[in-house]
Amino acid sequence: MYVIKIFTTLEIERITRRYTADMLDVLGPEGDIITPDINTNEQIMAWIMDTYSMHARHNVTAIVTGKPVEMGDHLQVIPLQVMEYYF
Repeated sequence: MYVIKIFTTLEIERITRRYTADMLDVLGPEGDIITPDINTNEQIMAWIMDTYSMHARHNVTAIVTGKPVEMGDHLQVIPLQVMEYYF
């Protein structure tokens, strides 16, 4: 039997920020860049960028794609999984 847990926005933020903090050694503009996936929205991508930037002590916009345009992303970014679906 499966139990489906619906997370609150605050819980999703805490999980996202903790995951990002735990992955700091792997992530980076010169290493692994996070891209949006299914059920990942602009807010989650912004939390990842913000958490990474706080640890780097400067704004690092190149750590993720799919963040809000106001935070430095491009208007024409199409997630890869969408492109794979259509092509």
